[in-house]
Amino acid sequence: MKNSVTDRLIRALSRAAQKPIDSDTLDFIKEYYHRLSGQDFSPSRTQHLFDAAMRHFDLAKRRRPGQHIVDISNVDIGEDESVALVSIVTDDRPFIIDSLVITLNKFGKRLDRTIHPLFEVIRDNRHKLVSLHRYRTDTIHHHQDKHPLLESFIQFEIDPVSQDESASLKKGLIKVLDHVDTVTSDWEAMRSATYFLADMVERKQQGPAFAEYHALLRWMVEDNFAFIGYCEVDQTLDSKRTVKNKVDPRSLSGILRAYYHEKLNILDILPPLVESKTSPLIFTKARKRVQIHRANYLDCILIDHNYGESKTTAKRSRRVSCILGFLAGSTATMAISSIPHLRSKAAYILSESTLRKRSYAYKALRNILETLPREMIFQLGSKALYSLCMTLLNQQERRRTRVHLNQNVCKHFFTCLVYVPRDIFNTGLRRRIHDHLKHRLGASEVTFNVYFSDSILTRIHFTAYCPKLDAPEVDGGQLELEIQDMAQDWGDQLAAAMIKKYPLDRARETLSRWQHSFPPRYQLDHTAEDAIQDIEEIEQQIQPSEDSNLLAARFFLHQKSPELTTTHLRLYSTRAAMPLSDALPILDHMGIRVLGEHPYRINCDDDTTYWINHFEIVRNTGEDISPDFAEHIEQTFKSVCAGFSENDGFNQLTIVAGFSWHQINVLRCYVRYLRQIRLRYGEAYIVETMVRNPLLVQALAELFAARFDPARGESDASGALEQIEQLLEQVQTLDEERIFRALLDVFSATKRTNYFQLENGEFKHYVAIKISSREIPRIPEPAPRHEIFVYSPRIEGVHLRFGDVARGGLRWSDRPEDYRTEVLGLVKAQQVKNAVIVPVGSKGGFVAKKLPTADRDAIQSEVIRCYQTFISALLDLTDNISGGKIVPPKNCVRLDGDDPYLVVAADKGTATFS
Repeated sequence: MKNSVTDRLIRALSRAAQKPIDSDTLDFIKEYYHRLSGQDFSPSRTQHLFDAAMRHFDLAKRRRPGQHIVDISNVDIGEDESVALVSIVTDDRPFIIDSLVITLNKFGKRLDRTIHPLFEVIRDNRHKLVSLHRYRTDTIHHHQDKHPLLESFIQFEIDPVSQDESASLKKGLIKVLDHVDTVTSDWEAMRSATYFLADMVERKQQGPAFAEYHALLRWMVEDNFAFIGYCEVDQTLDSKRTVKNKVDPRSLSGILRAYYHEKLNILDILPPLVESKTSPLIFTKARKRVQIHRANYLDCILIDHNYGESKTTAKRSRRVSCILGFLAGSTATMAISSIPHLRSKAAYILSESTLRKRSYAYKALRNILETLPREMIFQLGSKALYSLCMTLLNQQERRRTRVHLNQNVCKHFFTCLVYVPRDIFNTGLRRRIHDHLKHRLGASEVTFNVYFSDSILTRIHFTAYCPKLDAPEVDGGQLELEIQDMAQDWGDQLAAAMIKKYPLDRARETLSRWQHSFPPRYQLDHTAEDAIQDIEEIEQQIQPSEDSNLLAARFFLHQKSPELTTTHLRLYSTRAAMPLSDALPILDHMGIRVLGEHPYRINCDDDTTYWINHFEIVRNTGEDISPDFAEHIEQTFKSVCAGFSENDGFNQLTIVAGFSWHQINVLRCYVRYLRQIRLRYGEAYIVETMVRNPLLVQALAELFAARFDPARGESDASGALEQIEQLLEQVQTLDEERIFRALLDVFSATKRTNYFQLENGEFKHYVAIKISSREIPRIPEPAPRHEIFVYSPRIEGVHLRFGDVARGGLRWSDRPEDYRTEVLGLVKAQQVKNAVIVPVGSKGGFVAKKLPTADRDAIQSEVIRCYQTFISALLDLTDNISGGKIVPPKNCVRLDGDDPYLVVAADKGTATFS
C-alpha cells in the first residue's frame, strides 16, 4: 500500500535537488520511509530526512553477520536546532525495538522519531552490501543462489548528546542488543526445557491439579509466554540444616547465560528458592529488572523436580527449574476459562461460593475473577484467592476505601490492591499511597497499575519489592486504616485534623472560614496538617506594612525519603500575590537558588483572599541550607519586603554567618560609613570578602556585642579582639586584610550605638553609631571630635561636631555618594563664620534614598519622614539633663564621657521642617 506522506517526501526531494537523484537512491528512500508519518514530515525537513537515510545507508555498506553497527551523531537541522541520530544496523530479531527504547529511556533520552525498515540484504563474501529490498511477506529476493539476510535498519532521533554521553549510550545499546541475541538464540532451548518439565509433571500425576500444571506449561510454550531466561538449581540441606544453592551452569539459557558470562551472581537475580508443600509449581517474580521486551521485573515459575519424593531427615536435596520471562500481553484479555490452572482456580472459587449460577452475585463474582490481575491469580493459592474474591464481592459498590495486602510465598515482594472511590482518586492520592507503602513495607521499589471500570471504585494494583528479605511485619488491618485516612475527601481530612488538634468550638469556628478555601492544586500537593500550619501562619500575623503585601515567610525542611531531605520557603501574602520578579532577586541576594515554585490562591469563606508562594530552595553553591538559620531567613526576607532591609548581597550573611537582618544592618552601617570616608574598595567587593570570611564577620559582631550590649554588663572585649587578630593572620589576600582592619578601626572608634534600644521589643529599622573620628587612621582631615553616623534603608546621614560645645544646621543633601565630604566642607567654613558665637562648629546632612518620582508633595512628605528619623537617631545617642543631672539614653552603653550638648538648626532643604 502506498504511503502518501512518502510520496510527498519524494516530490519535495525532486524539487529541492540541484541535480537529478538517481533511481536507485530514490527507490531506497521510498523503501526506507515507507511508513513515514505526517507528524514526522514537513517540507523544511526534506533535506534532513534525506541526509539521515543516506547516513544510515552508508553505515550498512559493510557488516558481518551478527555484528551490531551503532552510530550516534549530532546533526544540525536548522539555524538554531540540532538533534542526535542513533543509527543501528543489526540482524532482525524479536524484542529489538522495545529493548532499545527501554535503554534510551534508562539514559533519560527523549525520543522524537523512530524509523525501522526491515530489509532483505545480499552481501558478498567480504560482507559488502550487494543489494537490499524492503522485506515483504509475499516476496523473497534471491541473488546468485545466495539467500538474503534479514537486517533491521533502526534510527532514533533524540536530543543532542555530549561526547561522553554518546560513548556510554553506544555501549549500553550494544550491550542490550547482545542480550537480545542471547535470549532469542536460546528461545528454542528454553521452550524445549519447558516441554520437558511439562512431561515430567505429567508423569508425577499426584492429583487432578497435575494435569492442569502440565497443560499450563504447554500453554506457555504456545506463544503465551515470552521466555527470557532459564536455569536449574541444586538445593541441599546439610546436617546443620543449612540450605545451599548451586546453579548448574550447563542449564543456563537466555539472559541468565549472558549474566553468568558477565560474572553476575545468578542467585541474586532469582527469587528465594522456597519449597511448597502443596504444589510443584510456584509463581513469583525475579529480583531484578531487565531491559529486554519490558522494563519490568521478570515473572518466574519455580518447578520442583523432587516434589512428593520421600526425604531422609539427615540429608536432603532437590533440583529446581527456574523459568523467567513475561506473560504475553494478550493474557490480560483472555477468558480465564481458557487459561490452564487459572480455570481450575476459578471453578473452585465459583463452586465454593455456592451462589446460584444465574444470580447477580454469581455474575459479579465471575467478573471479579475476569478483571483481577492475571499475575495475582497465578501467585495466590486457591484458598487465599477465594477469600480475596469473596471480600471483593462483599465490598462491591460501597463507597469506601479498602486495602488487600498479600506477601508472596517467596517473601521478597508484596502485592497490594487498593480500592478508592473514583471521585476522589487522583495522582496526588496515588503518590501518597505509593510513598506510604514503600515506607511501611520497607520496599526498595513500588510499581503500580491503575484499573478503571464502570464501578464507583478505582483499583490501584501496587507491587512492592523487598529484595533484601527484611520486610517488617505489617498488620493489614492497620495498613488499611492508615490508607483510609489518606484517602478521605480532603475537606473531611481537614475537618478531622482540626477536631483532633483544637477544642471543638475553635475547630468549628476555624472550619467555617477555611474548610472550602483551598484550591484543588493545593489539595493535591498538601496534607490537612500542612493546611493547618498555613492557617496558623496567616492568622497569627498582623496586617502587612504599606510597602508590602507580605504577611509572613516560613522556612522548613521536608523529608521526601530517609535519604533525601529538601529545603523550602513559603511566603504568605494578602491583597495580591508576590510576583516572581520581586521574590527571586531577594532570594538570589540571600545566596539562595530556587529549584521550583508553586503559587496557591486561597479564597476564604469570608471573602478574604490570601496567596501562598512555595519555593524549593538550595544555596547558590548547591549545598543544603542549615535549619538553624530558618528564623533569620524568614525575618530577613520579610524585612526586605517591609523596607527595613536593603535587597543586596549583604543578605548572604543570613545563611553564611547565621546573621539576623538587624545584625546585617549594623554591618551595612559600618561599610557605608567607610565608603563615606573614602575607603577605596567597592561595596560589592567588600561583600564578597565578608562572605568568604564568615568567621571574621562573626568575630566583629561579637566585638560589637561585647562592647555595647547592656545585657552583658561590663563585658571584656579583649577575647573578641584576640580572635579577630588570629583570624586576620589567615586571610588570603592583602586587600581582604585591609578591608577587615578598616572595619576594626571604626568598630574600635565607636563610643555609642542605639542598636540595643528596642521599640516594643523590636529592633529599630535604623542604626546610629557615635564615633570618635580622630581615633580612625587616615580619616580625611580635619577629623571632627564627635561624629554620629545614621543608616537605614530610607536614609543615611552624618552629624560632625568639632567640639563638646558646638552648633550648626542640618541639611538635606542631594549627594548620596559623598554627602559626608559635603558636610565636612561646610563645617570647615562655618568654624570661621561662627568663631565669635561658638569656638567650634558642627554640621549635619542626610540623603533620602527612596524618593518617589511622583508629585512634589509626595517628595516633601518622604523627606520629612527621613528628617524625623535622622533627628530621632541623633537624640538616641545624646544624654539628657533632668533636674540638673545627666540622664544617659536607655539601653545605651557609653564608652565616652557625658555628652548632653546637641544644638541643631535648619539648613538647606530643612528650613520648613522644624
